[in-house]
Amino acid sequence: MRERRNHGQASSTTDYVVAEQKGRLYPVIVAAAYALKRSPVWEYRRAPIDPLPLCEHLEQLAAQAAFFSTDAVNARLDGLLAASVELANVITVIHRRSRPGFRGAIDPRFHDDHQNALTTFDTAIRAFAAAARDDFGIPGTWHPITPRAAALRLDRRLRRDATP
Repeated sequence: MRERRNHGQASSTTDYVVAEQKGRLYPVIVAAAYALKRSPVWEYRRAPIDPLPLCEHLEQLAAQAAFFSTDAVNARLDGLLAASVELANVITVIHRRSRPGFRGAIDPRFHDDHQNALTTFDTAIRAFAAAARDDFGIPGTWHPITPRAAALRLDRRLRRDATP
C-alpha cells in the first residue's frame, strides 16, 4: 500500500511538472514563431535582417517542448520547424538576389514566394497552437492577436523621415 501511494505521489508530481513546462513553453513557442513571421526582410531601406537567430531560438524552444509533449504536439512542432526553415530560406534567397525596395519593400519577383512561405508558416503556427490547446483540453478555436508595436515603430520611422 505504501509503495502505491508513493508511486501515485510521484506520478502526480511528474504530471504537475510536465503541465507546468508545457504551459510555459507552448505560448512562448507561438510568440517566437510570430516574431519570425512578422520580422521584416529588410531593415527599412538598408541591410538585410537575418532570420537565422529567430529560427534558432524557435528550434531551441521546440526541442525543450518536445521532451514533454505528446506525439501529436511533436508532429506539429516538427511541421512548424520545417515551415520556419522554408521561410528563412526564402528570405535568404531574397537577400542574395535582390535589394530592398522603397521603405524596405520586397522585390516583386520574390513577392509570391515570400507570401507562400508566410502562409505555410502561419498555417503551421495555427496547427501547433491547436494541438497545444488540445493537449491541455482547452475548448474553442484559437485566434492570434493583432500586433500593434510594429506599426508604431513604422509610424515613428515615417515621422522621422518626414522631418526636414
